[in-house]
Amino acid sequence: MPHYPDPRGESPPSESTAGLRLEDGIRHRRKGRTTPFQFLRDVQGELSRVAWPSRAQLVKYSLVVLITLVVMVSMIFGMSVGFRDLANYLLTP
Repeated sequence: MPHYPDPRGESPPSESTAGLRLEDGIRHRRKGRTTPFQFLRDVQGELSRVAWPSRAQLVKYSLVVLITLVVMVSMIFGMSVGFRDLANYLLTP
């Protein structure tokens, strides 16, 4: 079987690296399944490192999303009505 280069630039696993995974440049031994309790502890640890937005940022970004949503829905609705009316005008004798 021919060897094609990996588009990500990673080399195929060799005999010595079989069973290892590469994460952030560090090779880790693959572990079995984690328990649900360990998974929840890991999730809690990850969430503690998240940079959460402040209340003001959350309100500001939510308003931007809602305004953008209203504008886009209005544009699509207007185009739909316009195309419908244009089709009726062109196709009605």
